Amino acid sequence: LMTENAENGPYYLALEAEKGETAGELELLLADSPEESLVLTVCRNKACLRLEEKVQEGNKGFTCAFALLEEPSQLEIYMDRAIVEIYINHGVQVCTKRFYMDQAVLSPKLLKGEFRIKEHKGMKSIWESGGKGGRDDAP
Repeated sequence: LMTENAENGPYYLALEAEKGETAGELELLLADSPEESLVLTVCRNKACLRLEEKVQEGNKGFTCAFALLEEPSQLEIYMDRAIVEIYINHGVQVCTKRFYMDQAVLSPKLLKGEFRIKEHKGMKSIWESGGKGGRDDAP
């Protein structure tokens, strides 16, 4: 499932708070394309996953916001070509979202925050042919 190559493609990312047991803020670019950006923001009591349109061409953008049960100290992210899964504080809360981005560059970039990247690994896509249930025509 995991590979050492984490360049533009599906990836696993683990982040942890830099200061003490919890961290205040995080803004993380998960994927980027000429038309959209997929961004995760986290603060003490709220998380927000949003697909921002750079060019207004329709209604592809979305915002998925939810209250956090406790301040975040650890995040795990599984990012594929059209699906993102986010585990907060060892799975106390989980967010799974399907998204559609043409020509997406799947490479995380920490924009701001009090988290550090603990682990970043490439991942085999569920959409690739040859894998169990993989299809050539998938996005």
